[in-house]
Amino acid sequence: MRKSLIWAFLLLLFLSACSHNGTSKPGQSDAKAAEQTALEFMTIYYNGSDEEAKAKFVKERIHPDVQMIFSLGVSSDAGVKPFDDPAVVGSSEYVKDGEKGTVVLLKNSNGLERIVFFLENKIAWVFNSDNTDPSFKESFDKMKASIK
Repeated sequence: MRKSLIWAFLLLLFLSACSHNGTSKPGQSDAKAAEQTALEFMTIYYNGSDEEAKAKFVKERIHPDVQMIFSLGVSSDAGVKPFDDPAVVGSSEYVKDGEKGTVVLLKNSNGLERIVFFLENKIAWVFNSDNTDPSFKESFDKMKASIK
């Protein structure tokens, strides 16, 4: 039940944050920093097993609004399949209600994709191409379409 409530909260939070009114190319340095952070997320947090490194990553690189949620995953990797050999496919800046953010598309050696969603230069959420929930799939597809 607790997991369901957390996922419902996450869904509501990010569906409202993830819709966007327009897109444009990010500045070169902002895009490179976001791309590097996205790769570090996959290496340290998603694929890593060092709880101390994960906790530090959450504290320093995850948006404050979702740090608590990501903290839940620091000591648990139950059911998480590794995202082997992540590579950056592209990134794009988006603007919603005057607020700027960045999305970074990653692809692994098995063809799975992840979109790492940034607000205020910190990771706000990660969307999976293999998520079957229609709302998450719709958000993933919209963000992917914005990446040139």
